[in-house]
Amino acid sequence: MLPAFVFGRNLLQTSAREIAGTNESLWGILTKGLPYPYTNANVHVEDVARAHVLALDRGKANSRYLLVASNEPWSSALEYVKGKWPERKWAEKDTVGLPIKWDSTKAVTELGLGEFLGLKKQIDDVVEQLIALGA
Repeated sequence: MLPAFVFGRNLLQTSAREIAGTNESLWGILTKGLPYPYTNANVHVEDVARAHVLALDRGKANSRYLLVASNEPWSSALEYVKGKWPERKWAEKDTVGLPIKWDSTKAVTELGLGEFLGLKKQIDDVVEQLIALGA
C-alpha cells in the first residue's frame, strides 16, 4: 500500500499533547498554517485499513496500490473548519499546497475499495478528537 498523508482518529492518543505524525501536521495547517509547502494528497486511516484487508483476498502479488482520497487545496480545509467551528481560533493564512495529480483507480477497481472518505471526514475525526481531549 502506498498511502498519501494519513489523517483520522488516533486510537492510541489519550491527550491533546500526544498528537503526532500526520495528524499533527493537519492540526498545524488548521491552527497556525505551515511556513513551508505541504502536499495536498491525503487519505483517511480507515480507508488505509480497509485497503489492507481487501488486499488479502483481492490484491495481486507484487502489486502496489496508491491510496489518495483528496487533493483539495488547504484553503478549502481552512474554510471548512472556520465554518463548522467558528468559535475556535484557526490559522490566519493558508498553507501552500503542492497539488500533484494522483490516480487511485487501481486500488478502487482491483481491491473493490469503493469511494474514499473525503477530506471533511478526515478533518472531522481529527478535530473532534482533539477538542474532546481538551485542545
